[in-house]
Amino acid sequence: MPQTSERKGANSPSFRNVLESFKYWPRILKLLWQTNPLYFLLVFGLNGITSLIPAASVMLTQMLMTQVGIAQQTGILQPVLMVFALFAGLALFREISRIISDNYQAIFSERLSNSINMQLMKKADHLPYRYFEDAEAYDKLQRARQDSSFRPFQIFQQILQIIGGTITLLSVAGVLFYWQWWLALVLLLIPLTSSFSYLRVGEEEFQIDWNRAAERRKQSYFLGLMTTDASVKEVKVFGIGSLLLEKYRQMYERFFKEDKKLLLKRMRITLFFQIVGIGAVIGTQLLVVQQTVAGVLTIAMMMAYIQAIAQTQATSSSLLQTLFVMYQNNLYVSQLFAFLDIEESEESIVQRPYVSTKQAEQTGFVFQNVSFRYPGTDHYVLKNINLQLKPGETLAIVGENGSGKSTLVKLLVRLYELEEGDILYQGRSIRSYSVKAWRDLMGTVFQDFIRYELTARENIALGNWREAEHAEAVEMAAKNSGATTVLERLPLGLDTQLGKWFKEGVQLSGGQWQKIAIARAYMRDAALFVLDEPSAALDPKAEKEVFDKFAELTVDKMGIFISHRYSTVRNADRIIFMQQGEILESGTHASLMKRNGSYAVLYQMQAAAYIDNQEQQSPA
Repeated sequence: MPQTSERKGANSPSFRNVLESFKYWPRILKLLWQTNPLYFLLVFGLNGITSLIPAASVMLTQMLMTQVGIAQQTGILQPVLMVFALFAGLALFREISRIISDNYQAIFSERLSNSINMQLMKKADHLPYRYFEDAEAYDKLQRARQDSSFRPFQIFQQILQIIGGTITLLSVAGVLFYWQWWLALVLLLIPLTSSFSYLRVGEEEFQIDWNRAAERRKQSYFLGLMTTDASVKEVKVFGIGSLLLEKYRQMYERFFKEDKKLLLKRMRITLFFQIVGIGAVIGTQLLVVQQTVAGVLTIAMMMAYIQAIAQTQATSSSLLQTLFVMYQNNLYVSQLFAFLDIEESEESIVQRPYVSTKQAEQTGFVFQNVSFRYPGTDHYVLKNINLQLKPGETLAIVGENGSGKSTLVKLLVRLYELEEGDILYQGRSIRSYSVKAWRDLMGTVFQDFIRYELTARENIALGNWREAEHAEAVEMAAKNSGATTVLERLPLGLDTQLGKWFKEGVQLSGGQWQKIAIARAYMRDAALFVLDEPSAALDPKAEKEVFDKFAELTVDKMGIFISHRYSTVRNADRIIFMQQGEILESGTHASLMKRNGSYAVLYQMQAAAYIDNQEQQSPA
C-alpha cells in the first residue's frame, strides 16, 4: 500500500510553526534558479533596488521643501530645480523598473508553472502502477497538483516582498530613529498584535483544503463526465445530466459556504487591526504636528516625518501579513514536495540475482509457483500458478470474470511486482531485469486501451516511439493488425487526426480503434505479444483477420491472449481455464473438449447460443 501521511487536524499555530514552514525556502529558491537563472537575477535585483525608493523619496521630499523655503528668501532656483530633477528622475525610474519587473515576473511565472507541471508528470510516470489504483495516493496527487503551478511563484513574490519590505522598513524607519527611536519601535511592534489571529485563519483555510482533496477529485470527475465524448453519450441517453449537475452544484455550494465564512472572519480581523494601526499612525502624526507648532521641527521635517510614519506602519503591517500568507503558501507547497519526495519508483526497483528452483535451460516464459494479493488485502487473486510458454506457441487464457486472468497479465507486464514465486524468461528471473528492459520484451494491448487524440501515425508509433520516423515500421504494424483498410478510408491516411477533440478530427468505430491499438503493440519487435480481449469490438470477419495475423506473427515468437469468446481460442496451441485464481484446466481445444470439464461446458453454451441466434435470423 502506498505510504501516505494524513493530517488529522490543525496544529495550534505558533511562531515555531511559522519558522518550521520556511524550511522549504532553499528548495523553492533552487527550483526558481533552475527555471531560469537570468530572469531570477533580474527580478531579484530590480526588487532590491526599488525597495530603497520609499526612503529616498522621503529624504528628497524634505530636501525639496527645504530648498523651496530657501529659494523664497534668496530667489535662487537652481538648487530647487536640481532636487526636483532628482525627485522626478526617481519617480521615472520607479515606474520603468516596475514595468520591467512586472513583465519579466509574468514570463518567469509561466516558465515556472511549466517546470513544475513537467516535474509532476515525470514523477507520475516513474511511480509504480499500484499508486494509481489507490484512493489515498490519488488524494496525495490531488494535493500536489492543487495550486502547485502558481503557489511557488507566489512564495517567490513574497520572498521579494519580505526582502524589499525589510529594506524599505529599515531605511524609512531610520529616518524616525534619528528623531524618536521609541516612536519607530512602537510602529514596528503594533502589527505583531494581529499575528496569531492571521495564523489561525491561515491554518483553518489550509485544513479545509486538505480535507477537500477527495471531494475535489469527485467534483472534477462530474465535470469530466459532462464534458468529454467518452461519457457524454451515456449521460444523454440515460438523462443523468441534471443529476450530475446537481451533485456538482451541491458540492460547490458547500465549498462556497465554508470559504465565505473564512473570508468574512479574515475581513473582521483585518478591519479591527487596521483601525488599531491607523489610530497609532494618527496619534504619532499628531505628535509631529504638535512638535512643529512648538518650533522643535521645521515644516520640511514635519512633512518628512509624517510621510515616514505612514510608510513605516504600512510597510511593517504589510510585511507581517506577507509572512503569514507565506506560511499558508508554505503549507500548500509542502504537499508538492511531499509528492515529489516519494522515494519509490519503478526505476528504483532493485535488480538482483535470483537462483531458479528449476532448470535454467527452460526456454520462453515460465511461471513458477506464482501467488499474488493486491496491496492492502489478504485475499489471494492468484494461487500457485505454474505454466510455460515456449517460442512459437500461443496461449489462450479463458475463465469467468474475476478468475484472475487480467491480474496474471498485470504481473507478466510488471504493473505489479511479484510477492511469491517467480517468472522466468529464457531461464532468467524477472527480478534480475530492470522494469524497462522487461517490458521491452513485450507488445501489449489492454482491454481498456487508450484512444489517443492524435494522428493515426502517432497512435500507432507510440508503441515504439523510437521508430516513429520510420514510415515502413508504422505501415507494417498497421498491415499486421488489419488496420490498413481503416487507414485507406481516412482523408489523410496515417496523417489524419483521430477523435473529435481537435480540428478536422475523424472519429473511428470501436473495432477500428481496436485495430489501431493492436497495431501499436505490433510496432515492437517483441518476444511476446499479449492481447487482452483483442476482439471485443470486432465483427466475426475482422476477428478472424486479427487472429490469422496473430498466428503469423507468433511463428517464431510467443503470444498470449485473453478472451471471453470461446470460438476465438480454439486454434491456440494451448488453452488454460482459470477459476478463482487457479488454473483449473489446461490443454488444446480438442483435449479440453474431450475432458468435458468446465471449458467444454462453457464452450458448448456459447456455441448453442450462437446457433440459436443464427436460426432465429434465418428466413422461414
